Amino acid sequence: MIKQYIEYLHLKKEIVDEIEISTYQKASTKELANSHLNYLKEIYNFQRERQGNIESKNSQLVGQASVIISIIALFIPLLIDKFSNIATFPFVVIIIGFVFVLFHYLIAIIHSIKTLQINHYPYCTRSTNTVTKENRADNEEDFIKEEIEDLVWSIGKNTIQNNRKGKNLIFATRSFRVATIGLCVFTLLILSLSTIIKPDTQKIEIDSISKSIIKDLNKPIIKELNKLNNRKEIEQLNQSLIDIKIGIDSLKAK
Repeated sequence: MIKQYIEYLHLKKEIVDEIEISTYQKASTKELANSHLNYLKEIYNFQRERQGNIESKNSQLVGQASVIISIIALFIPLLIDKFSNIATFPFVVIIIGFVFVLFHYLIAIIHSIKTLQINHYPYCTRSTNTVTKENRADNEEDFIKEEIEDLVWSIGKNTIQNNRKGKNLIFATRSFRVATIGLCVFTLLILSLSTIIKPDTQKIEIDSISKSIIKDLNKPIIKELNKLNNRKEIEQLNQSLIDIKIGIDSLKAK
C-alpha cells in the first residue's frame, strides 16, 4: 500500500528515460528528402507547442495550490481557537487533517515547480554551426540531409525533456487531486463538529466583594449625606433668627 502510494505520487528520485535516436539514411531523391524534412519540421513544432502547454499548466497548478494554501493558513488559527476546548482525539484528527491537505498541496507545488528549473531540462535547437563549419554541405541535397539529421537529433532529445515535464505535470495533478478531495472531506468534518459542539458561554461570577472596596465606595456618599444634614441645620437656624426678629419688631411696635 505504501509502495503504491509512493509510486502514485512519485515520492522518489527521478529516473530519466532515454530514447534511442536512429541515424538518418540519405533519401534516394531530392523530393523525398524535402518530404522528410517537412515531416520532421511538423514534429519539431509539435514538441515546441507541447513544451509550452506543459509549462503553462504546471505554472497554473503552482498558482492554484499556492492560493489554496494561503486561504487554509488564514483560517487555521480561527479553527484551532474554536476547537481548542474539545476532546483530545477530535482535536488531533483536525491537526492531522490540516497536515495531510497541506502536505499534498506542497507535493503538487514541488512537482510543478521542477519545470521552472531550466538548467535541468536542456533542449536542442538548430545551430549556426551547421552553415559555418569548415566541412559544411557543398550542395543542396547534402544540406537537406544534414538539416534532417539535426532535426532527428533535436526531436529525440526534446521529446525526452517534454516527457519529463509531462510526468511532473501528471504527478502534480495527482497530488493536487488527493489534496482537494482531502480538503472536501476535512471541510465536511469541520462542519459536522461545528454543529455538534456548543460554544461555551462566558459568565462572570462575583463570589465576594472586599469590605475595603465597600468602605471606599461609601466615603463619598457619607460626605454628601453630611453636607445635606448641615444644610438642614443652617436652614433651621435661619428660621429661628427670623422668628426672633419678628418677635423683637412686634415688641417695638407696642
